[in-house]
Amino acid sequence: MMKRADTAEIAMRIIIDRPVPGVWHSLQSKDGAPLDPQRSGDGEPLAFDFAVRVGPGPKFFGDQVRREGPSRRFVYVRVGQAAGDHASPWSRRVKGRHP
Repeated sequence: MMKRADTAEIAMRIIIDRPVPGVWHSLQSKDGAPLDPQRSGDGEPLAFDFAVRVGPGPKFFGDQVRREGPSRRFVYVRVGQAAGDHASPWSRRVKGRHP
């Protein structure tokens, strides 16, 4: 089992370059709830900053990092209702993952 001391923390930023104006976007928190909801008034980019830990492999860890199988890791960006705007007609999650 890998120890936390075997990892290095790095800053990450996800940019939604052309979000739909007025639609809420957020990261997904560790407990599955929206985290840091934002919306673009006129379609300007949205930025989400968070930290991840990187270990040998590389393997990624952190509160926003999700697992898919033994090696795939990704971060969810929630949109519309999924981002906490219950009146929105949009309800999606988008996976951002390391190749």
